[in-house]
Amino acid sequence: MHFLHSGIVQTGIVQMQHWFI
Repeated sequence: MHFLHSGIVQTGIVQMQHWFI
């Protein structure tokens, strides 16, 4: 469960960075 949450958070951060750049 913790691993899944971490993966979702990291994916969201990467997507946000892609959107920002």
